[in-house]
Amino acid sequence: MILRMRWPFFAMAVLLLLLGGGGAAAYYTGFFNFHKITVVPEKYADQAANLGSELGRNIFTVPFDEALVYFISDQMVQSARLDYELPDAVSIKIEEAQPLALMIARDGQSIFALDERGRIIPREQSSGAYRLPIITGLKDCSLYRIPDDKKLRLIIPQLLRIRDDHDDFYRSISSIDLSSPDSVKVQMDGMSFQLIMYAGDMYESIKRLRQFLLDINPDLKDVVSLDMRSEKQIIAMRKKCQKQG
Repeated sequence: MILRMRWPFFAMAVLLLLLGGGGAAAYYTGFFNFHKITVVPEKYADQAANLGSELGRNIFTVPFDEALVYFISDQMVQSARLDYELPDAVSIKIEEAQPLALMIARDGQSIFALDERGRIIPREQSSGAYRLPIITGLKDCSLYRIPDDKKLRLIIPQLLRIRDDHDDFYRSISSIDLSSPDSVKVQMDGMSFQLIMYAGDMYESIKRLRQFLLDINPDLKDVVSLDMRSEKQIIAMRKKCQKQG
């Protein structure tokens, strides 16, 4: 009996044999044994200490997913990503919760930060932390929880869009007052007047304001507020003239 094999099939069989043999050799010779882990930022390196017991084990059998869950359980960690650096190392990159705005507590003295999910987080001590928009009119809430305010849940995604698309205007927002029941009042650096808008329309209102200021260049002398709540017009409220006696 003569067994004939076509050349492509023979080549594939040889290739699979080499790959299988190479993989087995790497597995049993320790080529892929786990020897090093890098954590960024470095301050989280101690939290990876539990992986020390896995050193010397085949890197593909180490339960790194459990380590990632441990990192994510930290209240200040927003995400954790694992990258294999073959043949014998891995790196874990931690993304921390970033402040999007500041919040003044009801006592008028305590200042906290709000992250990109609207949670209250500790305020950074750096000077740059004070250049964030300050949100007032919120109820006090414990750390790492989201204040119970419907307008805040609308404001957070709006602020993210403004920061991404109109960063200069985002950095110019000095305060956002949520105390009004049906609207928000925004104060911007360099503007002596308030902006009145709906919480859910903040992005579009800032976009319209940008166009209004740059394209029309209006005379806003003696203006105390711009009402942006109408879709088709911007209403300017001016100071009332005092009657002469």
